[in-house]
Amino acid sequence: MLSDTDQVINALARALEALEVNAEIIARVTRAPDEMSLAEIGLDSKDLLLLDFQLEENDGLNIRFDDLREDMTVTEVARHIKKVTE
Repeated sequence: MLSDTDQVINALARALEALEVNAEIIARVTRAPDEMSLAEIGLDSKDLLLLDFQLEENDGLNIRFDDLREDMTVTEVARHIKKVTE
């Protein structure tokens, strides 16, 4: 289980990479995870489902797909994941 927000953000970055999000965007959200929402990263509702799958498959993070929203920042997603997996 991932123990801190930075580890969850890194897990999110790996999942975004698997979804073939632009490497510059991944680097930007890793450096400043409050800056961009998932929609601004370029994720739509289908991508959120794939993101959820990637997080579970790669890092064992089992979250409810319904809890992910396009308007959430990476930090908000990371905090939510930490909350539901503690």
